[in-house]
Amino acid sequence: MSASRGPETPIERRVWAALGGVMDPELDEPVTGLGFVHEFGVHDGVARVRLRLPTYFCAPNFAWMMGADAHDAVRGVAGVVRADVRLDDYFASDEINAGVASAAGFVARSRGKPRQNWTSCASPSIARRIRLPWSGCAASFAGRGWPRSISPPWSSETAGLPRRRALAPASL
Repeated sequence: MSASRGPETPIERRVWAALGGVMDPELDEPVTGLGFVHEFGVHDGVARVRLRLPTYFCAPNFAWMMGADAHDAVRGVAGVVRADVRLDDYFASDEINAGVASAAGFVARSRGKPRQNWTSCASPSIARRIRLPWSGCAASFAGRGWPRSISPPWSSETAGLPRRRALAPASL
């Protein structure tokens, strides 16, 4: 089904609502509101979702997060027995789709690829946006006596963060 037609059945409405909780990590807007879901439907408990990002070279880590978050969200919908979530028309679609389907994780799936570090796949401005909030948080902890070299403990405030963000390499 085309996403422009909207959900037609109760389970499709639940899938659409779940996708509404998947956020673009850079824009902090739901992928449904941004028009990134170009096709979806549910047949015999299999939810089929196709995502299409606005640019062919969107940062791969962000594309991965949206694909993996969409997969997890759809898989968690009552009545869905399997989630078939794919990223279409993207330069790294094959690798991201295989990794999301196997739950391998961005870093694990990227091993062996030539890159200097995790942020080398993003522009300097994106890498700065990722580092700055953490450096502010680290400075806050350092002001409370935490050494900068020690990661702050996980807490109820951080428990709600998506697991992929929690697994980001410490080298940031």
